[in-house]
Amino acid sequence: WNLEAKTVGLEIKPFTDKNKTIFKGSLKNQDNQWTLKPLKLSFPEGLYLATLTAFDGTSTLSQTEFTIHIAPRTEQIAGKHPRLLYDEDKKKQLLEKLKEEKYQQVHEDMVVNARREREKIPVESLIFDLDQFPDEDWLPTWAAWGSRIYHTAEALRWNAMAYTFHGDKEAGIYAKNILLKLSEWPNWTHPWQTKRGRFSEHRTGSWSHRVAEAYDLTYDLMSPEESSKIRRAIMENVVKGAHRTYVHNNNITSNTSNWLAMIIGGSLMNMAAMYGDGPDTENLEPYLTGALLKYYNFINSVTDSKDGAWGEGLGYNSYSFSNMSYSIPSLINVFNVDLTEPLIGTYNEYIWAGLIKNRMWFEYGDSGGHLNPPSYWAFLLDRYKEPRLGWYYNYLKDGEMESNTSGSNSDVDKRDNQNNRNETFQDVLYDTENVPKDSPFDESPVKAFWEVGTSVFKSGWEKDDFVFVMRTGPFYNHQHLDQGSFWLADRGEIFVEERHLKNSTYYDDPLYQPWLTQPVGHSTILINGNHQSQRVGDPLNFVPGFDDYAFIGQFLDGKEAAFTSGDIGRLYWGKVKSLTRNVLYLKPRTVLMLDVAEPGAEDADVTLLYQTNELANIQAGRGNSSININNTSLHIQHLSPEAMDAKAVETPHYLKTLLNDRPLKKEGMLTLTSRTQGKPLVMANLLTTTARGDVPDVSSVVGNGFVSGQASGKNFAFNTNPGEIYQVEGMQTDALSMTWEGENAFIAMATVFRHNNITVQSESPVTFELTDNTIKYYRGEAGEIILGVPAKPSAVLLNGKSVKNYRYDKNENLITLEVPKGEGTIAIK
Repeated sequence: WNLEAKTVGLEIKPFTDKNKTIFKGSLKNQDNQWTLKPLKLSFPEGLYLATLTAFDGTSTLSQTEFTIHIAPRTEQIAGKHPRLLYDEDKKKQLLEKLKEEKYQQVHEDMVVNARREREKIPVESLIFDLDQFPDEDWLPTWAAWGSRIYHTAEALRWNAMAYTFHGDKEAGIYAKNILLKLSEWPNWTHPWQTKRGRFSEHRTGSWSHRVAEAYDLTYDLMSPEESSKIRRAIMENVVKGAHRTYVHNNNITSNTSNWLAMIIGGSLMNMAAMYGDGPDTENLEPYLTGALLKYYNFINSVTDSKDGAWGEGLGYNSYSFSNMSYSIPSLINVFNVDLTEPLIGTYNEYIWAGLIKNRMWFEYGDSGGHLNPPSYWAFLLDRYKEPRLGWYYNYLKDGEMESNTSGSNSDVDKRDNQNNRNETFQDVLYDTENVPKDSPFDESPVKAFWEVGTSVFKSGWEKDDFVFVMRTGPFYNHQHLDQGSFWLADRGEIFVEERHLKNSTYYDDPLYQPWLTQPVGHSTILINGNHQSQRVGDPLNFVPGFDDYAFIGQFLDGKEAAFTSGDIGRLYWGKVKSLTRNVLYLKPRTVLMLDVAEPGAEDADVTLLYQTNELANIQAGRGNSSININNTSLHIQHLSPEAMDAKAVETPHYLKTLLNDRPLKKEGMLTLTSRTQGKPLVMANLLTTTARGDVPDVSSVVGNGFVSGQASGKNFAFNTNPGEIYQVEGMQTDALSMTWEGENAFIAMATVFRHNNITVQSESPVTFELTDNTIKYYRGEAGEIILGVPAKPSAVLLNGKSVKNYRYDKNENLITLEVPKGEGTIAIK
């Protein structure tokens, strides 16, 4: 405490709810004499954030934050099991529910699978030989080493559950004996790991959840000596191993890897299972709080809870949730620590960014795109009864289940792949059917997910609607160097897509690193023909100053058009001064893509890539290229510059394609190349679809500093000299692009726009839509907007609220209004 302080204040909040103050108090200093009395506060069990602040009057002298963990009383919890996912009373309810006809298969599978695992893995077959694995060249032995220990995961879970819900004592003793057998082993790590001070990896973490569950469910079969022996092994190999590697040494400093969901989640679940069962587990610090803080950091770093996205991709989200659905409820049930708030709504990108009615998310990075039933979201649905999650959960459960695996995950729980409606134990454990359900199909299909950098333009929610999805965002984990890449589908066909991980493999495919993960394997941009033009961007929430990542600069959805500007220039090694992908969406099925490259010290070649499935589908031409699939064509009109070199380029087959596809079909991409000439280069391409053989309804004319035209009856224009003013049809502007009809207009990235009596000016570029004396706008930073008016307004409304602090220039009939950063509306009466 600062002894110069006149007052010392103490404030306590729940760690996971910084907006809620549950205690606020202070002590006063009188004549430098402090009178300290014992402060007795009573809070429920849980994790709290306390802030101690020294004040000199109203000014702050110093401040300290610290965490307080209030643990359950050991005498209330010691030896009480089950406790992780359900207690004895809840177990009785689950037994009744399992008698229902629709859960009969779930119930029967416990015994059948438990018996199968016992036959497959006799306890005596578990013989320690991990020390004979090499301490170098880890990767070739990785799978063999894992097969010595991780293959017991399902054996532990099935047999523990068969004991719990069928009273199958043979199964229970078998699960207990596996734990005892493994507890005799000197360690559970590979020598390569031990040598490098790394004592856990994702499979260890996933498997450790099964260990915790088996300990919890078979505890009553253990003698005190046996339970102590198992706890000692878990503490050394799971808890301390996770702590040394990922908390104390802070491995995975960005906190965005699914490994933390498995490893830290597994450590916490085991601590919840063992807490208070003996003097050895009455005090779990520093392991418990250290793991909680790391886990909460991960959950906040990997999620975009504002717009609803998960940074690491669908496959890794599924893998994470397959374990988090066990560890997070365990923390709530045992320690009253709830980490779920950042997870709310983070499935929304999977609904918008793809074809939800085809159960397809347009994937990026090392992740699959098929939307399997989200069984492991049941705990979150049960906790919040969120209507959108209620719809999402049940909508996907009505479809066919496919295997759910990510690129590195060989240990995803297979238990839930069963039944016509795929009823799972999660549906027994939680009520997932009788919940509110709110379909998204009455909402706009156009949406931005700002933190992960996903822009979505869709004409609707049907399988044959137009869909354009582009990613320009920061690095999370398991991503490729693919910022600026996009998907395009329409009329039931996918024309521009990703090179899928399903055709390759991390470890065996020689093209995985140089092709699949690099820009050349994606629908993005190359500079100077370099296949590896991009570098890895910084994570979003890393450390101050590390902000070299792609981002969405502007996004606005209007009535007849929408616009996004994705900035990817920071990722190109300084070869260009700036590089943006700007897309004007002319609803319902046309996009005007404006790729703007500002050269650095030297001019550069700029190559746009359009990845498609088969080389034979591509027709490259001077003014127009196309991708033709079945009875539909995607037309790519090359509007500017005139010197744009179009090529159909064969791309290599990846390993799994060579192994599995018969006959092989050549794959390919369309490339468009142009060169900067000492000033910003605007590469303009208009993409629209027709029935195969039809000519697109597109016309254009080159003007003085701009190109204008029509696409399917809609006017458009764009700037070929960014920053310069041009004139088109009586409009004067420096807008990067625009579309209009009569007095209504959608203007993208402009600092000035004038038409008849309409004036809009802004110091920084603004995107806006003009309709009926109303301006809907997006501005990248707070500042002033100047608007022309016919006379002094009777009222000015900003975001629906009347404002008085605007300035009116009666000579010029202009008002100047301060607006905040972001999206808003201005209405003038």
